[in-house]
Amino acid sequence: MRGTKEQVAMTSLSPPATVDVARWLDQRREVLGVLPVAGMARLCELLTDDRGSVDVALKLGRDIGRRPVISGELHLNVWLLCQRCLQAFEWRATLPVSIGIVASEAEAEALPESLDPLIVDDGELRLHALIEDEVILGLPIVARHPDEVGCLKAPRSKSQPQAESKPNPFAALESLKRRDD
Repeated sequence: MRGTKEQVAMTSLSPPATVDVARWLDQRREVLGVLPVAGMARLCELLTDDRGSVDVALKLGRDIGRRPVISGELHLNVWLLCQRCLQAFEWRATLPVSIGIVASEAEAEALPESLDPLIVDDGELRLHALIEDEVILGLPIVARHPDEVGCLKAPRSKSQPQAESKPNPFAALESLKRRDD
């Protein structure tokens, strides 16, 4: 069935961990599936916990220039720590994927800027690792609620002191200054 569009439909299953990249490219395979965040150790180190998942919708094939590519989207929901209020919040995002598969650094430099290079020299693509890498690269540099309303609704932590009136530490100095005048 060379040249036919074959789909690996896994709406509730995990995509395969590794694939034979040449065969999948020639067959123009499509990978649909769900990866739980709990199975991605490097990603979990950057999150508040291991709740969440990544919905995968990727296509392997060739672009107009006959270059081997992986394109599609990753839809994710993960839990991040807001750097404004220090509370966990659910972050949902859609990350576009546009990767050119190459065998060497020289081929990577020849790719157009619209494609991120991925060097695959042994013919085997570690798909789960690729997905985890793309999610890590797509995380915000500074995580915070999408709007300040999320931070205002979040309960204050014990480390955040409530605004209260404190005596002015310089009041005693001011009274001494008045006596000298």
